[in-house]
Amino acid sequence: MEASSLFLAPFLMVSIDLSFDPRYSKYLWHWTVPTQYFGDPISNFIGWFIVSIIISFILYLLNFKPTQSRWAIIPSILFYLLFIADNTVSDFRANLGEAGIIALIVALFISLFLLLYRYGMVKIPLNGNKFLKKGSDHQG
Repeated sequence: MEASSLFLAPFLMVSIDLSFDPRYSKYLWHWTVPTQYFGDPISNFIGWFIVSIIISFILYLLNFKPTQSRWAIIPSILFYLLFIADNTVSDFRANLGEAGIIALIVALFISLFLLLYRYGMVKIPLNGNKFLKKGSDHQG
């Protein structure tokens, strides 16, 4: 796993959570703290972000290496977008269409970024003006 994935994976997780947590909060559980996002507190999303960073860091320490195939990312992104789209439809059925649209837009931006990053069209800035080059775990 590349060091840059430590921050990309949590954004993927939170974008999924943006879609289905409002629906579940409406029907399955209720928060006892003030909520800011369609019945969910912002702390819920911050918590998922932190948990995802921890999981990503563990995979990074274990030197987890996903396939290096140039095209392997395409099915993953398609699955991710279809999963979000399915949740968006469910959000509309639950009268939470706005939450579904927000999650879908965020997912589209993340997917576009992942594709641009995977094919070397964008670099991730680290430590100010230094960049992490795709395919390397060191700063260049």
